[in-house]
Amino acid sequence: MNNDINMTWEERQEILQKLDSLYLEIKRYDYIGIKIATGVATIEDYAEQIAHMEELRTQIRKLEAKIESNK
Repeated sequence: MNNDINMTWEERQEILQKLDSLYLEIKRYDYIGIKIATGVATIEDYAEQIAHMEELRTQIRKLEAKIESNK
């Protein structure tokens, strides 16, 4: 993929597929928030997973920005 203003249809589809994959991956961590909110676990218990989720969110934001800038 390039950073040109006009991305191809294929590049857009590749980004959308990557976003779908990232959304699915981050959704697998939903249980962590529930455990922390209900007091069953602490943030410290899941620090590694939470850090990974932040990395996923960063990737998602970057890809969403690419899509948004090419509308």
